[in-house]
Amino acid sequence: MELETLFTSSKWEIMKRISQEKESPLQIAQHLNTTIANISQQLRLLEMAGLIKKERLSNRASGKPRMLFSLKEDFAYLITCTKEGVNKKLIPLDLYQKIILNIFITQNSELEKIASEFYLEFEKSLNDVKAILFNAQNKKELYVLSEKPKDVQRNFEKITRKVDSSSLDMKFLNDKEFLKAMKTRFQISSKEDIIPIYDSEGIIANINSREVEKNE
Repeated sequence: MELETLFTSSKWEIMKRISQEKESPLQIAQHLNTTIANISQQLRLLEMAGLIKKERLSNRASGKPRMLFSLKEDFAYLITCTKEGVNKKLIPLDLYQKIILNIFITQNSELEKIASEFYLEFEKSLNDVKAILFNAQNKKELYVLSEKPKDVQRNFEKITRKVDSSSLDMKFLNDKEFLKAMKTRFQISSKEDIIPIYDSEGIIANINSREVEKNE
């Protein structure tokens, strides 16, 4: 199957939905305002390509979902056009690759410069870090969310001694503080203003617009 056929708008919308949480064909169809038959066909193709997986639920009450779909793994569809060659490939991503790729997506040259050092330091304290978020509007702000923000901040002071990160304003805080201050303190009007570099608990994926508005 050609890769391009897997990334039509309809399949793309399905993958965006189930990347955030597991959903049944009925739930997907309702959210995307289409038929279950259409969604089921698209899901079969995505499953055959190895991009998604299904989970059968047993002993469910009548009317409840009996099958849920989610992404099979983290992956990237890369298209490269360089003097050395032109290529396209679907590749699985480990944690290091995912974080580095998300840093490059920010298109912040200063953040890219310290990407490797940044990850190596984060890797040491990743168990204490819930999320690393980049402000897409104010490209100087980077948020590190943790239950122990002061401890994590002390661990990351090594970064500022190794490389020049003066152009980045790194803020260490817990997730409740961040969600409460998104609009008032950080001028973030929606989750689209945030680029998740690392988000182990889906904090940003689970935010809706109303949550941002009520914290105004």
